[in-house]
Amino acid sequence: MSGAAYLESGVVQGSCLGPLLFLLYINDVTTAVGGNVTCKLYADDVKLYSVVNTDHDRAALQNSLTRLKDWSDTWQLQISITKCTSMNLGRANSDGFTLKLGDNDLPLETSVKDLGVTVDSNLKYAQHINNIVGQARRRFNKYTKYQYSHCTRRRLYR
Repeated sequence: MSGAAYLESGVVQGSCLGPLLFLLYINDVTTAVGGNVTCKLYADDVKLYSVVNTDHDRAALQNSLTRLKDWSDTWQLQISITKCTSMNLGRANSDGFTLKLGDNDLPLETSVKDLGVTVDSNLKYAQHINNIVGQARRRFNKYTKYQYSHCTRRRLYR
């Protein structure tokens, strides 16, 4: 058994209550973001999104990002900036507006992988399908480079 340790912030990993306590700990992040920006949580991932048609909409989204950063600083939860991106859905970002999280510019991506699915800025899944087909081909080629009997091949391809 491990010895006692002082925990300044966060939730102990590996405990039965850890996931529940973590959810209770971060549950108010959705209200902290506020505004007309939608905030979605999945485990320890946070997604912010909004319809942006005007400069006011952009400012509201940027303000929500600022409030998210302030919330994370208050609760001593580090945001992994290297995993943060932005993506415009539908139309291109013609004026070069860049969102910031703290002092960091969020890179504008044309596609992102989220929960194992790659989606592009037009909500097309071609890149994801191509990745899956490529993985299947590599696995298929791995098996076919060996000589198998007819019976074994039938079992592999079922």
